[in-house]
Amino acid sequence: MRDPAVRAIVVTGAGRAFCSGADVRYMHDCVHQGRHADAMRLLEAGNELVRLLRGTAKPVLGSLNGPAVGGGAGIALACDLRIASDQASLGFVFHKLGLHPDIGSTHFLARQVGTARALELFWSGRLIPAAECLALGLVNKVVPAAELESAHSRMGGVAGRPPCPGRGTLEGRGLRRRIARLLDHARLGASQPARLFPKQRRGRRTRRISGQTPSPFRY
Repeated sequence: MRDPAVRAIVVTGAGRAFCSGADVRYMHDCVHQGRHADAMRLLEAGNELVRLLRGTAKPVLGSLNGPAVGGGAGIALACDLRIASDQASLGFVFHKLGLHPDIGSTHFLARQVGTARALELFWSGRLIPAAECLALGLVNKVVPAAELESAHSRMGGVAGRPPCPGRGTLEGRGLRRRIARLLDHARLGASQPARLFPKQRRGRRTRRISGQTPSPFRY
């Protein structure tokens, strides 16, 4: 990020997904074994990534090659611009796990789509297909999967030319401080999951997501 030869940063996934979020089996173990420090270290790693993405003056382009779920959706929204494959989707699934939305999701999503629509997407926890993401303004462009790399290369070249204050033209230190406070607030919420859902219900949900039990709930 400090290399002066780098004009723009592209964030993408290494496999079929952009980012599938945290390891839910690991989260389940942390919750039910009382290993809260381990859970908080996992959350803080994601928060630190968002701080890095928002702290650089260089344009950051998210190249969504597949699903971005949970914290992965927050990372996608932390990018300045987003190009999505037609196979991509976004999913804010925290509510289904009894967890506080993290990785800056509450700030970025409400800022993109408004409070009422953000609440709908948080509460439903549904996957939002690429075409709907485009209609909602969550991504700048949707392209066929085979064309994603060339598309993000073109947009990255435009975003990084010429060398200039970049993001500083749109946001100043005040907004960055608000994002930092937001990440700290989400960290507090995630550190007290019992205030969000009763333990028995929270446990069933995490076991269901990790494949250990069938779901007794309907959504």
